[in-house]
Amino acid sequence: MRLQLRVRKFFCDNPTCPRQIFTERLPTVAAPWARRTTRLSQLLSAFGVALGGEAGARLVARVRLHISPTTLLRLIRAAPGPDASAPQVLGVDAWAWRRGQRYGTILVNLEDHRVLDLLPERSAESVAAWLAQHPTITVVCRDRSALYAEGIRQGAPQAVQVVDRFHLVKNLREAIEAFLHDQRAALQAAAALTVQALTVVAGPVSMPRVVLYK
Repeated sequence: MRLQLRVRKFFCDNPTCPRQIFTERLPTVAAPWARRTTRLSQLLSAFGVALGGEAGARLVARVRLHISPTTLLRLIRAAPGPDASAPQVLGVDAWAWRRGQRYGTILVNLEDHRVLDLLPERSAESVAAWLAQHPTITVVCRDRSALYAEGIRQGAPQAVQVVDRFHLVKNLREAIEAFLHDQRAALQAAAALTVQALTVVAGPVSMPRVVLYK
């Protein structure tokens, strides 16, 4: 279905007016110069946010709407972002452009688990510059990287640095492994006692009787 709208157009008689022509706006129907209604744009944006470009375009085609994946992604980028309060608890971690070769930095608001920004590089300077623009940060959760530790000290000296859950468990595992590595004699003796105790509890094992039939 195609809608043709008739709107009023106004002209300014002042020769110094930089615009001179004013067209009536219909904000509840369509945006200026839009080729689709506001309601349709919101619907397509919802498909794109939920499924992405390619999958969203395929599902849109099933409901008799035609749009390319590129246009769907363009609608997503043009959609206004959700309103959010100033972040206070920040998560900092690396993400891979190409694993093992190039990394960036991801910044997450840990209070609502929303991604705040993606930095194109993994460096102390970029993290410090970002934190300097967000003085409300009070707690920063990071990995064991010395780069991030230095960037946080420079950009948010008031923030408390804590280790994230994954690296906390990893630190504990490595500490236990390092301790047990020097206790091989005690571990072998404990293993022998355990095997002996299990053998006593289980008792002698009787072999089942096997009867063969011709």
